[in-house]
Amino acid sequence: MKLRLALLSVVLAVAFATPAYGQAGTQHGEKLTWQAPSPVGGSGTLAGYNAYRCPGTCTNTSTGWAKINAALVTAVTYLDPAAGLTLGNSYSYAVTSVDSVGSESAFSNIVTVTAPSGGFPTNPGTASGLSVSPV
Repeated sequence: MKLRLALLSVVLAVAFATPAYGQAGTQHGEKLTWQAPSPVGGSGTLAGYNAYRCPGTCTNTSTGWAKINAALVTAVTYLDPAAGLTLGNSYSYAVTSVDSVGSESAFSNIVTVTAPSGGFPTNPGTASGLSVSPV
């Protein structure tokens, strides 16, 4: 099997837009972005990706890697939510490709980032005191 994946990058503290509803808010965290493999290899059909995080500065043989996506990621981006991160700590990230028969590639390149010690961006406070009167 030869699934290949390259050029993983992490964008620090980038807001990941949710649908444009005022009450939805915006998620914050570490946004991973990568390029799809070419050629796909394996079964020839790319099903998606798995994202992995390791605390600290890790290599592909480190033992701390944990898959952070619950379901297969079908886009070439993934947001690791701020709620799962400790401010000021370093984390390493890698992504794998998964084909249609479930075969998984080796790790992409590894990117290490530090969660901002000052905190991730926050959403503005909720408006209050709304009233309606006929005019």
